[in-house]
Amino acid sequence: MARISFGEDGWCALQGKGFTRDSLLRFADAAARHWQGSAPGATIYIGYDTRDNAAESAQLVAGVLSAHGLRAKVSDRACPTPSLSWAVAHDPMTAGGLMITGGHRRASYLGIKLRDAEGAPDGGSLSRRILKQIGWKTPETFGDYEVCDFVDGHLQAVQSFVDSQMIREAHPVIVVDALYGSGQGYAARMLEQLGAEVRELHAEPDPYLGGSAPDPIPTRSMECAVATSTEQAVAGFLLDGDADRLSAVCGLGQFVSPNMLMTLLMEHLVMNRGMRGRVVTSSAGSALIQRQTRRLGLPLAVVPTGYSWIWGEMARGDVLIGGEESGAIGVPAHMNERDPFVVLALLTEYMAREGKTLAQLVALEEDALGRMLYARRDVAVDPVTIEVLNNMLPGINPINVVGRRPVAIDHADGLRITLDDDSWVLIRPSGNDMVMRVYAEAPTTEERDALLRYGCDIVASND
Repeated sequence: MARISFGEDGWCALQGKGFTRDSLLRFADAAARHWQGSAPGATIYIGYDTRDNAAESAQLVAGVLSAHGLRAKVSDRACPTPSLSWAVAHDPMTAGGLMITGGHRRASYLGIKLRDAEGAPDGGSLSRRILKQIGWKTPETFGDYEVCDFVDGHLQAVQSFVDSQMIREAHPVIVVDALYGSGQGYAARMLEQLGAEVRELHAEPDPYLGGSAPDPIPTRSMECAVATSTEQAVAGFLLDGDADRLSAVCGLGQFVSPNMLMTLLMEHLVMNRGMRGRVVTSSAGSALIQRQTRRLGLPLAVVPTGYSWIWGEMARGDVLIGGEESGAIGVPAHMNERDPFVVLALLTEYMAREGKTLAQLVALEEDALGRMLYARRDVAVDPVTIEVLNNMLPGINPINVVGRRPVAIDHADGLRITLDDDSWVLIRPSGNDMVMRVYAEAPTTEERDALLRYGCDIVASND
């Protein structure tokens, strides 16, 4: 019988192995018993992405929930995760939501992301309560459920958050690459309604996602970069499989990291929109974010990796923006959830206001803050090695790293070592996959790659 295990971004497993009809139904039965016990008759929203079996899985879950007396609402089509969160957060009768998605993984993977009654990502407490309810018997009773639209209200809220007249007058050309995921059609339509001219890539239905992982990382950005250059677009944007993360390109060979996007948003929100508040980033966040907070006079909070930590800070209040290096960025004035759609809209507004392309805005930001080059490597390891490294990393306090003396060593989330020019390297286990993640940032490619090798060597020496 397949084992159900939740990581920092939900449960995800190979279809037919870890993710089976039996495991899905047993989890749905446990979730139904939890929610019916804590909020009898409440509404539960169920969304799904574009991959094979996602829609059918959502319908099965809805039938199980309904059979327990809950009011199940299923999206009428593949939808972005932030649209699900928006629907949950704005319905006072809801107790939570489930998103059937494989996220950034290949089409052979499928799983569940949980949302609580506020639309917040599960930090572990909700999944633990549900997992305690899981039984051995597969439910065989299914009730009726509603099919409805989750997306339009969310996208209308995004559009109302920005100056559409300014965008319409600038009429920028923008490329959007949905990577065959559940953002297809939505981001392009939203930007067109705001007044942009949009070229969309990989928006046709393909339950196998083109045979590649829908992850907005540099290695997946080439087609978007070519289109951005060919179309003379002001920017190109990529979304992941369930459209809750993004990255960008300026043209050929010009990948723009989520760290830089967040830095640009901070500038726009403060300087052009007069907004203030704390900035929240993860332990893998860029030094540029720290420099920008000092430049703009904003308080900075650094939390462990995982968006639920950022949401927790947002729930405390007075947060301007929060985000992770993975492309998960949220603006609480819109909603606490990570939302690429509001990021797209705000960056388009920024480019329209300044009359500049994304490349020009990035160049100005680097002039003001300096240039830092960021990269991540994932080193596949077995569970034993992860356990060894988890025990070992807190005891590592090197006095020499790539020939230089560290100025700060932090063990709060793995091992992060900072040098005197803000260069740094971080080693930490993934919360979702059997890999150790090694991150590094430095002013030059050579210095960055030396730090990456240093971190990878630590992992390899214990593998």
